Amino acid sequence: ISIPGPSCPAITRSATSAWSSRSPLRWSTRHVFGVLATFGVLLVVSQVIFGGIFPHITRSYSLPFLAIPILVWIGLRFRQRESATAMFLMSAIAVTSVVRGAGPFVNASPHQSLISLQAFLGVVSVIAMIIAAEISERRSAEQRLDAQQATARILGETTSVQVAIPLILATICEKLCWDIGAFWSIDAKSDRTQCTEIWVSPPIAPAANEFIAATRSMHFSRGVGLPGRAWQSGHVEWIDHVVTDHNFPRGP
Repeated sequence: ISIPGPSCPAITRSATSAWSSRSPLRWSTRHVFGVLATFGVLLVVSQVIFGGIFPHITRSYSLPFLAIPILVWIGLRFRQRESATAMFLMSAIAVTSVVRGAGPFVNASPHQSLISLQAFLGVVSVIAMIIAAEISERRSAEQRLDAQQATARILGETTSVQVAIPLILATICEKLCWDIGAFWSIDAKSDRTQCTEIWVSPPIAPAANEFIAATRSMHFSRGVGLPGRAWQSGHVEWIDHVVTDHNFPRGP
């Protein structure tokens, strides 16, 4: 099904981009039930609004705005991934219903109906995604601030760097939801970096044994590998795709 204009392709791209994100899913049982319950309500409301279940009330243009509170709640309660998925599901139901000739946006011709629906979906999707992006950014900022405060607390309570480093490494990884974290120091004799401390999330520890062994055994010169890059530049370094990066010796 194709709608003239950019709204639905944009919604599809948003959902695809959100789920292709490298951030891992860390859902508790309570979170899973919350997502399922919220999306269940959204599907029911979408069917009532667009599906033509109640033909005598679905001709009202005010009815579709009942979906906005649910989308706003999803943006506030969850993340961009869930918000994009909610918009995609609601859009799919709305477009299918319009093509079948049901719902409040049905006009004299299919083309006019789809244009009206597109305008509504465009406005609602922008509202939902802006709210989700703002809340996600705020949560990330709170995460980083929490990690900084925890690190400062450890530095104030410990008596030596050797004691502080493992605690700081574990705290940063847990607060920022990292699976693996390593501390690299510079060996003055060999003038190379070496891994002196490593932390691994318990659930992935068995699967990460090979990578951990490679991390502990390797030493990097200035500019080689991720530790060598950070050493050379003196700044934070980041690799988007370690599998395809030409300067990541620990890659497969």
